[in-house]
Amino acid sequence: MLIQIDVNGKTVKAIFDTGCAADGIVYHPSEFKNLGLQVKNPFPQEGVSQGPDRIIAEKIVIGPITKMQVRAYPAAGLSYPLIGPKMFDRPYTVDQKDQLIRFDY
Repeated sequence: MLIQIDVNGKTVKAIFDTGCAADGIVYHPSEFKNLGLQVKNPFPQEGVSQGPDRIIAEKIVIGPITKMQVRAYPAAGLSYPLIGPKMFDRPYTVDQKDQLIRFDY
């Protein structure tokens, strides 16, 4: 289902993909700079190299849901970003007839 989201204050269309296993948002790498996605090292101490850098969206807004510090994953070949259900941490149903995603609170 194609949905409208705000990533760091920029409105974009994304696909709500029920099969997307990522706990954040999946983007084509060419869009990272345009959306202000920042690379953050999870180990900020100088000289410590115990893991990869993380790419973070400071703020994502999807309808009434706001998520802060959302992990972003690169994936080539995407026309739209992907958002999976793991990002929301709550049950949901997809209503194809009314073209809605209903989240249980």
